[in-house]
Amino acid sequence: MKARNLLILLVFICLPVFVQSGTTQFSSAKLYQIEKIFPNPIVDYFFVEIDTRGTFTVFFELIDILGKSVQKWEPREITPGTRRLKLDMHDHHSGIYLLKAMIGDDQVVFRVRKG
Repeated sequence: MKARNLLILLVFICLPVFVQSGTTQFSSAKLYQIEKIFPNPIVDYFFVEIDTRGTFTVFFELIDILGKSVQKWEPREITPGTRRLKLDMHDHHSGIYLLKAMIGDDQVVFRVRKG
């Protein structure tokens, strides 16, 4: 159990930040791109900006430092163009979290911090 928790902690520490302001994460099919997640660190809510070339359903899940799912937001239908989705995080404590975005068959994970 301690080894598992240590491994999860190392993943959080060593996991690179995939998206920062001004950078882009492309899917393999290049039908969407997550432009940015802001603000990071988060106060009460944050935005995920997605540019799509098709219609997709996107799922978001927040995972804590122990690997436990702490929140899942309702699936959202996004249409072609640039969309800014607002996600609420006011019920969570300060700390480092993983935000998992599932779009189509792809999963992308981002490190976010609540201040």
